[in-house]
Amino acid sequence: RTATGLRVRRSWRWMEDCLAHLRRRGTVRSAGADPTADEREAVYEQFLHADLRDIVYQPEDGEEDDEPGSVYDSLPSERDALVAALTRSMPDADGVSELPASFRSCMQVEELLDVGRDAETRLKLGPSELTPAAGQQKRCLKMILSDGTHRGLVALESLQIQDLSPHTLAGCKVRITGPVEVRLGILMLHEGNTLVLGGCVPEIVELQRAAVAAARKRVGSGQD
Repeated sequence: RTATGLRVRRSWRWMEDCLAHLRRRGTVRSAGADPTADEREAVYEQFLHADLRDIVYQPEDGEEDDEPGSVYDSLPSERDALVAALTRSMPDADGVSELPASFRSCMQVEELLDVGRDAETRLKLGPSELTPAAGQQKRCLKMILSDGTHRGLVALESLQIQDLSPHTLAGCKVRITGPVEVRLGILMLHEGNTLVLGGCVPEIVELQRAAVAAARKRVGSGQD
């Protein structure tokens, strides 16, 4: 499921650790048995709540590469397409580019905020749950994403994505599908190219909450 549907080249080390954990819990059977639908779903749930930087295969890990002809063979082209689109979108190049319609990537949201509000309002009021049509300020979410290999990818909500909010937990997984416009190194996302899968990474969530608490404390004390 993660290989074919979500286009994630998972580390076999992570997969083995995941299966061992689920066997200890009695969620999956012993090694060698064909996985059932419930067992596949259990692995998928672990995927949603794990850090992509631990999941994604990294050549420097020292693991052997997959056999030629595997479902992973096309994945380097996804990374190449991302790097090429980001490069072309820089000010010293074209300034705008596009990820092709064939592009597929699963990423996790590491930071997210509504840049439609000033910092003090964001901290005091929290997210607006109403639509602009209901008289509320139009929001614009800015995201920092990671695909497990590239970190610090910046994305902007060009049209509202209903399943995301300023209170979405860090580590939430999203599936991004081309075509995607890229402007000045920023991915322009909307519901037509972004599917929210859910999940979170507890360790990143703790960092997220600590950062918000510290920011609120600074606002309350009048510090910059």
